[in-house]
Amino acid sequence: STDASEREIKQAYRKLTVVMHPDKNQDDPAAAEKFMKLNNAYRSLTDPEARENFLKYGNPDGPTHFSIGIPLPSFMSKGENGVMTLIILFVMVLVVIPGFGYCLYLSLYRSCLLYTSDAADE
Repeated sequence: STDASEREIKQAYRKLTVVMHPDKNQDDPAAAEKFMKLNNAYRSLTDPEARENFLKYGNPDGPTHFSIGIPLPSFMSKGENGVMTLIILFVMVLVVIPGFGYCLYLSLYRSCLLYTSDAADE
């Protein structure tokens, strides 16, 4: 619960450590990982700053940053090459790919017209 006191958190933590300790669960391969998560959760709940971050952002470390980028090798995206790469990608997306699709459409359309006109002549 978000309004649990320090005492309640400590009691619940101690009960869970007895139950979830890897020495008590030797047949469970994920027991050590679960125990580490329990320790991290306890540390996050008992540290006032981490608890405030968790309640505010859903993460004890505070707000996380999200960035979007183009997955390119570093030599293509650094320095002078970065601008040129963006220009080339822009031309490819807006000119070359639609042009290829239009040419494909025309060739298929013409072949359909030729096929239907050949069938009409017979």
